[in-house]
Amino acid sequence: RRQAAALREQEAAPAGAAPEPAQPNVPRIDSASPAAASAPAPAQALGRLAEDQVVPVKGIQRIMVKSMEESLKIPHFNYMEEYDFTEMVDFRNQLRANADRRGVNLSYMPIIIKAASLSLVQHPGLNAHFNATASEVVQKASHNIGVAMDTPRGLLVPVIRDCQQKSIIDIAQDLVR
Repeated sequence: RRQAAALREQEAAPAGAAPEPAQPNVPRIDSASPAAASAPAPAQALGRLAEDQVVPVKGIQRIMVKSMEESLKIPHFNYMEEYDFTEMVDFRNQLRANADRRGVNLSYMPIIIKAASLSLVQHPGLNAHFNATASEVVQKASHNIGVAMDTPRGLLVPVIRDCQQKSIIDIAQDLVR
C-alpha cells in the first residue's frame, strides 16, 4: 500500500518536480539522545547487512545445495506449450472414483507424470545419458521422473521411479510418500 501511495504522489506531483525519496518507517534518533548509542546503524535499520556474513548450511539445506550443484552437471532444456485441459479434467473425474476407493487424493500432477513417461517411449533420446569415455548414448529403460516441490522444509525433488510400469494412482501414492 505504501508503494501504491508513493506512486500516486509521484503522479500527482507537478511536472519537472523532483520526487521525494521513499522513506521507510524508521524512527528518527537524535545523536544527543541516550538511545542513539544503542541505535542500530542505518544499514541495519533498513534490514541491510553492514558486512558479509557467513552462515553455515546444515541439514536439509545442505542436501538441497548438494543436489542443486550436482544438477548443474546435467544438460537442461526448457519447453513451453499451451494446452486445453478440458479433456484432462474429464479424465481426472473418471479416475477419481477409483482413487477415492484406494484412499488417494488425485491431482493433475500424476496424470502429467504418466503422460511424460508415455512420451519418453516415443522419444527415448530424451531419457538418455551420454557416456563420454565410450562415446556412446545410453537410452534408459526406466522412466525415473523428478518433480520439484516447494515445502516448508525447503525445495524437495521426489523421484518417481519406473513410471513406465506404474498406474496413475500408483504415481499419486508415490508423490505423497
